[in-house]
Amino acid sequence: MIDKTTVLKLKEYLTEISISIDSYSASMHEKMRGSRGCFNKTVDAIKLLRNEHFDVHTTTVVNKNFINHIPAMVHFLSKIGVTSIAFIGLIPLDTGENELLDEVVQNKIKTILQNVRNDYPDIQINTKQLIANQISTCCAGEYVFGLDIKGDISNCLLTRPRGDNLISTDKFGFCPGSSYLTSKKMKVQKNDASS
Repeated sequence: MIDKTTVLKLKEYLTEISISIDSYSASMHEKMRGSRGCFNKTVDAIKLLRNEHFDVHTTTVVNKNFINHIPAMVHFLSKIGVTSIAFIGLIPLDTGENELLDEVVQNKIKTILQNVRNDYPDIQINTKQLIANQISTCCAGEYVFGLDIKGDISNCLLTRPRGDNLISTDKFGFCPGSSYLTSKKMKVQKNDASS
């Protein structure tokens, strides 16, 4: 969706932008996104934004099959000028569970992330909805907003209405995945306290 004209318009209002890219491989990214031909457009958009001196932050959804690809993903993103990366868990919007909340897998993710942080000290690497016992805060609606394909602005794209399902806020915050992951955190903490 981003071309040179769009970048110049955005430059009037923004200095940084977040782009979703789910692999360094076109086939893997396009399978995850369900859209053929979107990988090259996404990479071209990142390069256009970087050429116009935007700070580009990327988000990458991590599922069980992608964990070992994290180092290659960081390497790829570093080559195209990205200096801020977030690896996010598959956030359940209406139903379903996050398959990553397994202790062995969690420990493997932590080790891989620590290694890539050591290998790429100039890149900020964060996680969201990925590590069960990690406290994270979200600034959507305060410092960050979502801009959808129609040009509508919301505090976060994950909270927008989907068909008849209006995702409402609750004590866990805006993110629809928060209540699920927070309940898992509380269960982990409860087990830790009783042992």
